[in-house]
Amino acid sequence: MLEKLVRKILVFGVDAFLFSVVFIGKLGSLHGVFQLFLFSFLFITLARAEKLANVSPNYFTHLYTPYKEISSKKEPLSADLNLTRFPEVTAKAVLVADLNSQKILYEKSADVRFAPASTTKLMTALVARDLYFPLRDDIYIPLKCAQTPGMELGLFAEEKISYIDLLNAALIGSANDAACTLANELTSEEEFVAAMNAKAEDLGLEDTHFTNPVGFDDANYLHYSSARNLYLLTLEARKDPVIKKLIRQKNYTLLTGDILRKATSTNKLLWEIPGTVGVKTGTTEEAGQVLIYEYDSAFDSSKGAVAKNGEKRNILIIVMGSEDRFKETEKILDWTLKRFVWL
Repeated sequence: MLEKLVRKILVFGVDAFLFSVVFIGKLGSLHGVFQLFLFSFLFITLARAEKLANVSPNYFTHLYTPYKEISSKKEPLSADLNLTRFPEVTAKAVLVADLNSQKILYEKSADVRFAPASTTKLMTALVARDLYFPLRDDIYIPLKCAQTPGMELGLFAEEKISYIDLLNAALIGSANDAACTLANELTSEEEFVAAMNAKAEDLGLEDTHFTNPVGFDDANYLHYSSARNLYLLTLEARKDPVIKKLIRQKNYTLLTGDILRKATSTNKLLWEIPGTVGVKTGTTEEAGQVLIYEYDSAFDSSKGAVAKNGEKRNILIIVMGSEDRFKETEKILDWTLKRFVWL
C-alpha cells in the first residue's frame, strides 16, 4: 500500500515539475521555478483528490489491497468495503469459520455459555460410536426412552432397533427417544453422560458440560456449551466418516423395528439453500433456536462460489439463542460469501 501511495505522489510531482519547466523562461530564476513547482504540486494534488472523492470506495481497494500478499495465504480475505457491516440478528452468539483453513471469519459472544439444546446429540453420537464398535444389530428400547418427550420416533418399549438406525434417527431426525436409547444400552445413562463430559474435556471444550444425552435444559443451568466449543465439537464429529455422512442426509428410512419409520431432517435449509450439508439443529425454551450449519460450494451450482484457482468455499456457521435461526443463518451466509474472497 505504501509503495502505491509513493508512486502516486511521484506522478503528481512529475506533472508539477513539467508544468513549472514550461514557464522557466518567464520566471528567469530557479528560485521562481521552485516556488511554482510547489504551487503546481499542491494544485494538481487537490484537483486529483477532488476527482477521487467522487469515485466508488472499491477504487481505493483496487489501488491499495496487497494482492500478492493475499494470494500467498490461500485464505478467505476481505473483498468489498461496502459489506463490512454484519447483518442484524437476534442470535445471542454467532461464529463463522472457513473449514478449509479453520480461520474464524466472524464471532460474537463465542465464548459465552448457553444451552445447546439438541446439538448435544453430536457428542451423544461420538460417544455412541466409541461404545458400539463393532456395530451391534439389536438394541432393546427401555421404557423410559419410549416415554421421552419432545422430538421422537415413537419407539415402543422392548422393541428392537439396530444401532445404526438409532444413530441416524438421533442425528437426522433429532429423535430424543433414539438418543436416550443409545445412552442406556451398554451403560447406565449416568455413565454415558460422564463419558460425554470426559470426551469434552479431552477435546478442550472448556465451556461445555452435559447433564443428559438428549439436550434437555437443566434446572440448575449445568447443561451448557458455547459457539466456539460447538465449532470444535463439529470439527471432531466431521472426522468420523459415518457421522459426516449422516449429518448431510435429508431423510432416512429405518430398516429395523416393529413398524416402518422414517426420520426427516430438522434442518430445512437442506432443501432451501443449494450447498447445505448439515449439521445439527436444536430448540428448547432456555436455548432458544440453535443451529450448526455447514455450506460447501462443491454441492452448490447456483452461486458460482468456486474460486478462480479451484479452491472451494466450505463455511461453518453457528448461531445460539436465535429467534429465527434459519433466516438469520441465510443472511449470515449471504454476507460471508459477498464479504470475503477465496484466492
